[in-house]
Amino acid sequence: MMYDVLYHFDGCSYTNGHNFPQGRAGGDKITWTYIINPPVVKDGNHNQLIPLMQRAGRQCFKYPFVNYSAIAKSNDMMFKDFIGNLHRFDNFKFGKVFIHWSHSERTGYYSTDKRQHYNKNAQHFEVSKQDGSFHSYDLFDGPFWEKWMNGIVDTIHYMYAIQEICKAKNIEWNFLTVENYNLFKYVAENYGMLDVFNSINIDHIFNWPTKPLVNYPEFNNMTKEKALIIWGTTGLPLQWAKAMEGNNLVDEDKKHLTDDGHKRFGTQILDWTLDRDKDISYWLDEPEVYNKSFFNDLKPWKEEYVGIGVHWLERKVQDALINFEIKPNADYIYES
Repeated sequence: MMYDVLYHFDGCSYTNGHNFPQGRAGGDKITWTYIINPPVVKDGNHNQLIPLMQRAGRQCFKYPFVNYSAIAKSNDMMFKDFIGNLHRFDNFKFGKVFIHWSHSERTGYYSTDKRQHYNKNAQHFEVSKQDGSFHSYDLFDGPFWEKWMNGIVDTIHYMYAIQEICKAKNIEWNFLTVENYNLFKYVAENYGMLDVFNSINIDHIFNWPTKPLVNYPEFNNMTKEKALIIWGTTGLPLQWAKAMEGNNLVDEDKKHLTDDGHKRFGTQILDWTLDRDKDISYWLDEPEVYNKSFFNDLKPWKEEYVGIGVHWLERKVQDALINFEIKPNADYIYES
């Protein structure tokens, strides 16, 4: 069967899925990409990155595709993989690119072991024992807030570069960013990136723009706790899930989406690709939305987020919320 289109997917665990058996048709975990390129029983297509001899028993899908997504993948690796995949588009009339950009503080590299990639991003909310300043786990990486903001500078460059390449090659591009629009705007205004930032076509970014953040710590004079709170409560998957349906679409680790969450998320993304007016703002204005203020206000997070953290990083975020936002501002005694 001949096809006209090639799909390109990339992202971290929010795209790849998490904690599920790899490569088993019966154990594949549904992600939002299943809505964009639905699975089929026969006469389908496998991920072109998987060798032929390893495709037996794996789920196949309606259209030809590559899926580079991986747990904890970094944005620099997504950019490199996009460049490495460009030659495949030459064999199709047109292409569709879907990149769910990850946390920008992550960095990665390829080992000499074929295509195995690694990310230097674990435990990035540690404090240096030497001077007590806010450092990432790798002390040579510097203070986390600066590393994070510098990472967003890089992500802006990656987004703009891919946009321009897609325009030149007549490839449709579709972006989502884990980080909130307001963080990108802050970086653009404070790191000399306004020209590039303003050149990015927001019609091709599902969750841009959003309302200004309210009741959040100021981005200046950053502390470990402030950064934790901002990092943990402004990420797209959790913001989206809690806004749409409280905790019902959040998986057991309290960080990723459930199968139903992925289906609903993917349906919204697919509709948005068909009608660019149906971006995140459109869906947040739907009458059945639980509480859209999760997208720009810290207040509902303080009221409903406490006590649910299971993922190791979410527990750190929870502790920061309790000790540095809730307790100091409460007129009652909080009992955990």
